[in-house]
Amino acid sequence: MFRIWDLAEELRSSIVKHLIPDAHIKVVLVKPRKGEGRTYHVILVNESEWADFRTLHSCGTSSRTPCRQALFDARQADDTRIIIDMSRHTYHPANPVFRSTFTHTISQKALLHFLSNFTRLHTSTPVAVVKGPEQEDLSFGGEDSDLETIIQRVSVLYDIDSPVTTAHPGDNDKILRMTFKTLMNDTDEKSAPSFAAVNDGIEWALHHSQASQSGSIASPYLAKQLTAEGLWAVGNLLAGRAGRVATHFLDDYLGATDVRTKCHSTSVKWLREWEERESVKAAQEEDEGMDESE
Repeated sequence: MFRIWDLAEELRSSIVKHLIPDAHIKVVLVKPRKGEGRTYHVILVNESEWADFRTLHSCGTSSRTPCRQALFDARQADDTRIIIDMSRHTYHPANPVFRSTFTHTISQKALLHFLSNFTRLHTSTPVAVVKGPEQEDLSFGGEDSDLETIIQRVSVLYDIDSPVTTAHPGDNDKILRMTFKTLMNDTDEKSAPSFAAVNDGIEWALHHSQASQSGSIASPYLAKQLTAEGLWAVGNLLAGRAGRVATHFLDDYLGATDVRTKCHSTSVKWLREWEERESVKAAQEEDEGMDESE
């Protein structure tokens, strides 16, 4: 791998580019020790995927300079992003975790400096929305279920490049795109307006982070020099607060008290159940197809 600098520049750049993945991170609230305040920790989930690039980068000045340029170009071209998939949190993301549950292979200062040079942050989370009587422990699609259910993945793309103007406390982060992808839909057509109103509420909450969020972390969360607490707040807003804001919106303004978002842990659980059912279904269909071809 270290002889690639003998290749033509175009080919060399192409090889280095393929060594640069997205930066998948998970941000946790750390259970404090006695006398400590709130502490947040950023984990580079796919650290192993960066191993080849980091090795090449550390080989000396002759490799470090082109590696840095390749990373800069990839960030500017949006070929690499920071990815926060909140489904990695099977529990509520606001719940603190013990330090023993994660490792410290990269210092927080170095990791945050590395992340601060990206230009895009992509966040996503599963959201389960139901209509019907309160049945908190009932899995979706149960034989005795009276619930209408939608499971969707909400995704938000943030611009975290250098701000044109100076940010002030209370400002909102810059959202470039927001999408709602329906994964499973078991609803009546007559209920469509109520479910659409949930998405409107989630969208409003994400565009008005300070009004939607609780706690002491002030927006904007994504300053040029990224912080662990800011990254955590972005994820918590998406996976926790936004859904609750949407439910309150329905209750207060539409009186639709039978429509609500499920909590984050339930949404993740139902997503996993749906994925497992789809996998089993696909395997059965494949087996049936093979039997018919024989």
